Amino acid sequence: MLRRAEPWPDGAPPRAGITAMGFGGINTHVVLDRPGAHHRTVAGPRDRTLASSAQDVELLLLDGDSPQELAARLDRLTGFVPQLSYAQLADLAAALQRELRDAPYRAAAVVSSPEDAERRLRQLRDAVDAGETSLFAADGRVFLGRARGPARIGFLFPGQGSGHGTSGGALGRRMAEAAQVYERAALPAAGDMVATAVAQPRIVTGSLAGLRALRALGVEATVAVGHSLGEISALHWAGAMDEETLLRVATVRGEAMTEHGDSGTMASLAAAPEAVLALTAGLPVVVAGYNGPEQTVVAGPADAVEAVAGRAREAGVGCTRLPVSHAFHSPLVAPAAEAFGDWLAGVDFAATDRRIVSTVTGRALAPGTDVPALLRRQITDPVLFAQAVELAAKDVDLFVEVGPGRVLSGLAATATDVPAVALDTDDESLRGLLQAAGAAYVAGTPLAHERLFHDRLIRPLEIGAELRFLASQPASRPRRPRPVRTAPPPPPRRRARRPAGTPRTTRPPLPATRRATRRATRRTTAPARTASAPPPCCAAWSPNAPNCPWTSSATTAGSWTTCT
Repeated sequence: MLRRAEPWPDGAPPRAGITAMGFGGINTHVVLDRPGAHHRTVAGPRDRTLASSAQDVELLLLDGDSPQELAARLDRLTGFVPQLSYAQLADLAAALQRELRDAPYRAAAVVSSPEDAERRLRQLRDAVDAGETSLFAADGRVFLGRARGPARIGFLFPGQGSGHGTSGGALGRRMAEAAQVYERAALPAAGDMVATAVAQPRIVTGSLAGLRALRALGVEATVAVGHSLGEISALHWAGAMDEETLLRVATVRGEAMTEHGDSGTMASLAAAPEAVLALTAGLPVVVAGYNGPEQTVVAGPADAVEAVAGRAREAGVGCTRLPVSHAFHSPLVAPAAEAFGDWLAGVDFAATDRRIVSTVTGRALAPGTDVPALLRRQITDPVLFAQAVELAAKDVDLFVEVGPGRVLSGLAATATDVPAVALDTDDESLRGLLQAAGAAYVAGTPLAHERLFHDRLIRPLEIGAELRFLASQPASRPRRPRPVRTAPPPPPRRRARRPAGTPRTTRPPLPATRRATRRATRRTTAPARTASAPPPCCAAWSPNAPNCPWTSSATTAGSWTTCT
């Protein structure tokens, strides 16, 4: 199945087929064809933009000056959406965003169909009716809140082990700003996507594309936290380096680990650090990351990590091997840290102008932080993510994970009380971007929501109007009489010629009983006669003739039906 427009194949006829199977029994099959030669035109930028504007989900935004006004709008919309078609969801989303007035009471829903929209809107209406002013659904599809000022948003940048794609997913297809990032990065389309030399530039490319998309929608952050490799993306966000330098730093970092780091592996244990230290006793394994109160990561040689996993199973502790190629944040990658540090010495970094809570120190970075020294130390030191995200959460209303995957948003939701959403730039659905936009809007962000409709075909839609669709009603349609097919008359029977000189034979007379039977049969099967022609038995007749052997029908005057 095509996910984006492609040029028509050379030499192929311009023919396409569409099949729509309806659950109600209405199936539609359309074949489009253009016979003969045709002039081939080259698609322009506008054509390519419109061809890539399709979305699998839409963002519905509503606001009101009071809970009662918001509830009334939700109720009106809930009764309207069932009559919409799939194609009209985009029209509805555009119509709703034009009605927004920056009112304080806000609601947002990410919907995929008219039925889904009705269900989500009813969920919001029930929450408002119950007196709730804040709602963040577990599936990230429904948001409700009261904006008391600009939202305080924290960005989370993922590190090694996140995602697997290099195409940009739905975000790259839908947002030109994100597509440009992937085109510039020129990532490989095939191969080992977990390999460090590929994974690190791939992950920061996803974070760059996510930042571009969020910036286009007006979603900005006040603080950032980067997990391991993600701290480089956070430094870019804070102004320490531009996009080109970020990609170069990530590439060199991955190459240094591949060429100079010893092999090993990592695992995540569902236990507190103290319990994990007991499981690693006597083994060359170190704690490589503090991801949460009950999420601790270890790193070391593969056989030693496997031994820790065995001890964890015996103790009933969950253990998951991480999809990484090296034992990051352990002494096994110390040679890579030396090589990377030497290269960093020749890079000019600017001072940061935004707040970063470092996962190397667990504290906010000072304005004059030595960035090369920080990045060199980061390779071998453990990741203090739990400490960093707890500190950042004190001044944040919403966390947004910017990059591939959804790991950090889940960890942040576990470690703090702040809601978190993930863009997941690898996803083939646009749900992540619209979830982030909807959550940010409800939290108070002055969203540039019109950007979602600039490059799309949107039709006017009057909310609340009665819509009519063409429909077939086979039960009420009159049946057309089918033509009666009659067999052609048989050819006339030809009597055999009597040979010359042969005497003519005569048919013997019928018995009296058979002659009577024939006369009776002719009477009962006589054809109906109408008043327009006299019966054959009388040349002078009239309908009232008293001695006529035919009688008039009782139902149709003047027609002669029965012989008396």
